[in-house]
Amino acid sequence: MQGRKYNRLVGVVVLNMALLASTKALSVEVSSGGYGRDATGYIEAAGIRFTPRLYMGVGYDDNIYKSKSLVTSSSTFSASPSLEARITSGVNLYRMQFNIHSIRYPSGRKLDYTNYGAKFDIHHEFTRRHRLDINLYAAELHVPNSIGPDKGTDPLSVSAADGRDPSKLNRQRPIEFIKQSVDIRYGFGNKLARAQSEVFLNLDGRQHKKMKSADAGIKMLGYNFHYRLMPKTKMLLETNLRNMVYDSRQSVNSAGVREEDVYQKFNVKTYLVGLTWDSTAKTTSYFKAGQRFRVTDVRSVPTKNSGAGKETMNVLEAGMTYNPRPHSVVQLYVVRDYSYESDDPASATFTKLVNGIISWEHGWTERYRTYVALDIMKGETQNAFGELLRYRDTSVLYVALSWRLRRWLSVNVGFRHEDRKDDIQMIDDSIIDGTYIRNIFNINVAIIL
Repeated sequence: MQGRKYNRLVGVVVLNMALLASTKALSVEVSSGGYGRDATGYIEAAGIRFTPRLYMGVGYDDNIYKSKSLVTSSSTFSASPSLEARITSGVNLYRMQFNIHSIRYPSGRKLDYTNYGAKFDIHHEFTRRHRLDINLYAAELHVPNSIGPDKGTDPLSVSAADGRDPSKLNRQRPIEFIKQSVDIRYGFGNKLARAQSEVFLNLDGRQHKKMKSADAGIKMLGYNFHYRLMPKTKMLLETNLRNMVYDSRQSVNSAGVREEDVYQKFNVKTYLVGLTWDSTAKTTSYFKAGQRFRVTDVRSVPTKNSGAGKETMNVLEAGMTYNPRPHSVVQLYVVRDYSYESDDPASATFTKLVNGIISWEHGWTERYRTYVALDIMKGETQNAFGELLRYRDTSVLYVALSWRLRRWLSVNVGFRHEDRKDDIQMIDDSIIDGTYIRNIFNINVAIIL
């Protein structure tokens, strides 16, 4: 249960980061207006339910380059059409989604980008004891307001030592990459039985069109076990093995010399034990504690040089969902983990972080909903040997209001405030100040036919 609720929370945060002003209110199920459609607003044909959506917005970004010293503001224009098709058969679900998200910056044309994506989900229950979930995803994406390579410039060779300011040189265009992921989960055990188990496999890869040095992939294999101790309390055991890899294939450099291929990997083993419980009729919580063991592996081909660094991380994961009213929900989530470097993929570095999110969504009337969230992250960036490069503290505040004018029409207003402290140390020991404050305002119209 908490997994589905957390996924909704993460989706809300992603929408805000993508400058879509509202949150779950953007896709709120609206009341029927007749014409053969029910309350969800879908259109049914040949047993398939189609839900077309369109979001169009205008906004203002007061720091489009995410800089402390070179602050540049711009208005923004966005459009996000999408189409969902689903087939349901009893408890089984088959769903396909197509979406496009395009945003334009009149004061920073090189930051314009358009994302395309497709997702296919299957939930199939063979019997009451056997079930299968498959999630496939493919998209052409961009890192918004990111550090992208200049023409003819190797992003890995840029430094302050050669007289070029990387903070200016690299602000050219969003980093473009192809993302493909597969998530397969097989569950065993009746949901009403005392015990259930799940085996899962996750494959996630990204390929950069202009920065092959940033190509990366994740492979994760894991197992979960739940055992009911009391009617509203379950014990859980979780273990998984995850490989995070940067696989750089350099062919011929500018001097015509073949460069060595580089292989950099974090191997992370996780062992967690915890509880899930319904502490009250309105509150669902979970708590997990354990350890992650990280081993680095760096190799260059054909020399096969390797260097390894080991680290043990004490882990605490917790989440809570509280419903004080039927139309109101408060959510809390805390996790400590390893991840990729999201701001500068060309650096081929990793991030060790603690992330906490608290949110409150409330429906004041049938037409008005508000959403408030605070996202705090404290982390450090490590190189492929596990050595500390820099610290990064980020706090993001989200506020959104949704006003449903008609069954098929909503107006959404959003505000996002980001405060980041980050000093980037270059290879020549010079320091680039990565600290900045950024505010984004947005208003959009959501049309659900």
